[in-house]
Order: sequence, then C-alpha cells, then structure tokens
Amino acid sequence: MKHRTNRILQASLTVVMACTLLLAVIYIPLQPEAAAEAGQSQEADYPAYVLKDYHGKIAVFETSKDQPDIVFDVYVSTLPEFDQQALQTGVFAQDMKELNRLIEDYTS
Repeated sequence: MKHRTNRILQASLTVVMACTLLLAVIYIPLQPEAAAEAGQSQEADYPAYVLKDYHGKIAVFETSKDQPDIVFDVYVSTLPEFDQQALQTGVFAQDMKELNRLIEDYTS
C-alpha cells in the first residue's frame, strides 16, 4: 500500500512539474513581446524630435533636450510666414524618417 501511495505521489508531482514547465515555456517568451509592443505604442505617442527656431536658424532638438543636435545655416526669416510661425512653436517628428522629410522641406 505504501509503495502504491509513493507511486501516485510521484506521478502527481511529475504532472504538476510538467504543467509548470509548460506554462513557463509558453508565458516567458510572450513577456518581451508585450513589453516591446508597449514600448512601441508609447514611442509612437511621444515625438522623438522637434524642428524649431534657434537663434534665428532652423535647428533639430531631441524632445527631451534643451540644446540642439543640429543647427542649419537656414534663417527662419527667409521662410514663408506660415513656416516661421510653425517653427516658433516647433514642428514635431515621430521618427528619423519623418525628421528627414521635414528637414528636406524646410531647408531646400
């Protein structure tokens, strides 16, 4: 009787361990993907760059910084009034592709 109880206990523990391992294998790989998706949606909501007037010239800033990364030798005063006003408040870009498009638009 004792031998049979030990066998049942061992079998039960084996099943529990197998289920735990299976859940770990399924759940753990999903966590980085969920974190990456959350990070992407958060990044998409918050612009990475801003193009704006800096001492009369067009400059690129990271949105979290006060000093420009790049200052172009293009005077804001030479642009149409609408563009000048937009650069006073800042023109935001979500990513480098959009930033490059804006730079091309404002500097050419």
